[in-house]
Amino acid sequence: VPLRKSATPLLEAFYRENPYRKVAFEQVAVAQPRPRVPQFAVWRNFLEEALEKALKGNVPARQALEEAQRKAEAAR
Repeated sequence: VPLRKSATPLLEAFYRENPYRKVAFEQVAVAQPRPRVPQFAVWRNFLEEALEKALKGNVPARQALEEAQRKAEAAR
C-alpha cells in the first residue's frame, strides 16, 4: 500500500512489471513469526525430513509425520 493515494498508479505499474513482488507483499498480511523456542530449528529439520520422505514416496505421509513427532518430542 503506497503512503499516498497519488502513488497508487506507480505501484500498480511496478507490480505489472514485477508480479512476484506483489505476491511477496501480499504474503506479509498472513505471515506468522516462527515460534520463539530454542528447539524450533531442530523441529523444523525433522519436519523437512518427513516431508521429503513422504513426497518422494519412500514412506507414507502419516508414518513420516509420526516419526517426526516422536523425534521432536524426544528432543524437548
